[in-house]
Amino acid sequence: MKFGYSLLLVAGLFISGCGENENECKFGVLNSLDKGEYAKVLKTLETEDKQCGFSDDEKNMNIAAAYLGKAGFTTIEIINSMLESESADGDDGFGSFVKSSRSANPSESIISFNRANDSYNSVTKGECKDLSNSSSIVKDSCFYTGLMQVSQTANSIDLIFGGSDEVDKWQDSSLLTPQDDKNKNNQADSVDAATDAIDYALGKEPEVKGLSDGYITRDTTIGDKTFTKDGNDFTFELIKITVGSEEMGDNVYYKLITNDQTPNSPVVTEGVCKLDFTYYEADDTTIGVNYFPCPIIDGNQTMNVNDQLVYAVNNGLENIINVAKSDKDDVSKSTREYKDDLDADKDGEITLEEISEYLKK
Repeated sequence: MKFGYSLLLVAGLFISGCGENENECKFGVLNSLDKGEYAKVLKTLETEDKQCGFSDDEKNMNIAAAYLGKAGFTTIEIINSMLESESADGDDGFGSFVKSSRSANPSESIISFNRANDSYNSVTKGECKDLSNSSSIVKDSCFYTGLMQVSQTANSIDLIFGGSDEVDKWQDSSLLTPQDDKNKNNQADSVDAATDAIDYALGKEPEVKGLSDGYITRDTTIGDKTFTKDGNDFTFELIKITVGSEEMGDNVYYKLITNDQTPNSPVVTEGVCKLDFTYYEADDTTIGVNYFPCPIIDGNQTMNVNDQLVYAVNNGLENIINVAKSDKDDVSKSTREYKDDLDADKDGEITLEEISEYLKK
């Protein structure tokens, strides 16, 4: 299996800025990156704001690499997951990549991904379309951003489904138990609830594929809930989604929906908490009353499905394709396969509705 141009880009990350007489600070940063001491790199370059002999672009690239490492990934690992997804038996390419690209702590990972993205954008200035006259460091940054955002998408799917076990059931229906699929449509009820929340945000009615006695219903009368963190208020609509059948009973899910966007979007959540973000291993009977799906917040930014999936996957795939132009490049082939999986109408733009329909397959 060849790596070609892609691995040359990855290698550039670790030798960026090295010269014959680099000072001790620069050597320390590069050595810490190589050893996986990401907090130490961030302390030096961000908290202490040391330049360490790096150019501004080199400094931002190393900060981004540290955040990517903090998320639990390296660019080589992401590339390997993409290449392995090409030959996965029984899975579509992107679904296989999602299964192999989950971190141990996806909520912390997507926050780190977003911070890495900020640093990469400081290098690219958000322009990765026409790279014909761009420097190698800008091309590298565009490529790494693409890899990172595709992995960010995979971890966001993990969260909106409710964990890695649900992702496995999504890709392999043989793992489903009757309790996982109470509406008997050969898909996990957790996936039905996640995609129905997207459909609700898009103004679509519940959709049931399966036996005639299965159902998905929504309660949209609960109203708004306002969470408070670090002096900031975050208000979302809380809805209740019930998936089940008369024979099997119900699985109940609560979802938060943004109410200040176009389009509105489900919020990416993890676990349950009170409105002041006090976490608790709550019994199901308390969820929706005292405890709620806990939104993932970074500073004053809410992680929502539209940003974490739609923006990330469109921007990420485009960046990889723009850098890895050759159709013979393995990473480019994987990327184009993912885009083909997700872009149902083949217009070049993956929408929230298309992602919802893809997740229902």
